[in-house]
Amino acid sequence: MADNPTIVFAPGAWCEPDIYDAVRDILKEKGYPTFAVAHPSINSPTPGVTTLADDSASLASTLESLADEGKQILLAVHSYGGCVGSCAVEGLDIESHRKQGKKGGVIMLMYIAAFVLPKGRSLKDGLGGNFQEWMVFDDKVCRPSPSTDDRLYFDCPAHYLTRADGSSTKLSASTTSRLVFSGPVTYEPWRDIPTAYFVCDGDNALPVEVQRVMVEVLKEGALVQPLLTEVKSSHFPMWSVPEILAEALVEAAGKGMAEAGIKK
Repeated sequence: MADNPTIVFAPGAWCEPDIYDAVRDILKEKGYPTFAVAHPSINSPTPGVTTLADDSASLASTLESLADEGKQILLAVHSYGGCVGSCAVEGLDIESHRKQGKKGGVIMLMYIAAFVLPKGRSLKDGLGGNFQEWMVFDDKVCRPSPSTDDRLYFDCPAHYLTRADGSSTKLSASTTSRLVFSGPVTYEPWRDIPTAYFVCDGDNALPVEVQRVMVEVLKEGALVQPLLTEVKSSHFPMWSVPEILAEALVEAAGKGMAEAGIKK
């Protein structure tokens, strides 16, 4: 019998890997190994030079290492992380690896209130060609306006918004290279990998209407129809409904294993 797949988390813009800590703790109790990556574009010591391609290459390196260890992988991506994940998984799906005589690979890609974009489109394109009014740019980075905090975190317990060392986890305390938002997506993974989408219907960052458009993109030309979950949540279900998100991840992991013909 196979082990549980490894769940790899990729954050959205302005977010550090610890955004997933609560969900990872729940999944650990359920017997799922997890890993969370950091994007080079976020809070970089050399701001303004990192691109979507750089973030994608960094994530792909992690995925490839795990796959080479024989791990079956569920990749979970949030917000901008959807662009990163879509690019990063190219050639790392389990079927491609099997053709190379390898056992590991990506079996499922879950988008969590995330961008799902056709090849050649950028995050800016996904927003209709106009950035959100709360996205404040200078010549190197983008930083969210603090005025949006109440809208973004309205249902998140306060203890998630401050780390033990007193630093803030809010988007407005972070920067992301401005270049990532205009970088084109280079791959449409739903044509080769089973997918899932976790819709947040109270989202004030990526409105639910836009998320539903993303779901339709997933459905078009999909290898298998996506697994869908819709919940009442802000843009941060890993804080507002971590138990529900964990259950959805477990369900997606099971579907990914089944589609890959792997018995648990």
